[in-house]
Amino acid sequence: MAKRVLAAILPFFFSLAPTLLPAVAAEPGYPAGHIGSTELNQFFDLAYLIDCRSRLEYDILHMKNAAHIPEGTMVRDDLERLRIKDPTKAIVFYGNGEDCPQSRAAFEKAGKLGYENIFVYRPGILRWAKERPERVLFLGAIPGLDSQRRLFATGHYLEKCLPPSQFVASTHQPGTMVVDIRAMAERESFSITLPNLQYYSVDRLVKLIKSGSRKVTGKKMFILDSCGGQSQWLQYILDDNGIDHAFLKGGVAAWRQAGLDRFGNHEIGAGQ
Repeated sequence: MAKRVLAAILPFFFSLAPTLLPAVAAEPGYPAGHIGSTELNQFFDLAYLIDCRSRLEYDILHMKNAAHIPEGTMVRDDLERLRIKDPTKAIVFYGNGEDCPQSRAAFEKAGKLGYENIFVYRPGILRWAKERPERVLFLGAIPGLDSQRRLFATGHYLEKCLPPSQFVASTHQPGTMVVDIRAMAERESFSITLPNLQYYSVDRLVKLIKSGSRKVTGKKMFILDSCGGQSQWLQYILDDNGIDHAFLKGGVAAWRQAGLDRFGNHEIGAGQ
């Protein structure tokens, strides 16, 4: 009985909690509640930080003291368990970067659940790591100069990125497989049809790779995500396990900007 009463009153209690940062305003060009590095610096130690990405991404790089709550599975209980410690603290959601949807979706979901004093750090974890490396953990430790060089060495990753039309053409070659690592909601909003297409969450894919599963070995792997952010973290795993691979440059966001339909054709809307 007590648990039911607590569950009923907590959202109302949180909504009445005094706003920790009444002076925080949206960064120019950002919607209300979307903040940049200047604002986050002001209250980094005075807020609950929530990493909305996959477990793999979180394990490789995350903000110090950040909780891991994937946007796709986040429910009211997750936020209540966090905020019950101090209802006056703000909550800040973050993801990979400007164009990635997880942090914005988590922010909107929390708002619909009745939570106030919530924000989304729009630039994302990579920007924060460049600006404040002492406030992140890279592979479990604060990155030194060598680790920072490894983290931001993008040349090898970019060599593996193919623009949309080239990516589509390459997937039709023998001995290939395509893996869509987007969240279910993102797949449903814009489905893609390519030969040998498989759907795996990034965490599931990593488990299969590390176990040596035949499902994901023995073929060149072509990987697509939402905006190119998730695939960068996968490269550590793919390289370490000797899997030949390529990425969709810019993710499905770039695919759509290129005017491709679900089959990779330039006739917009074909096959819908």
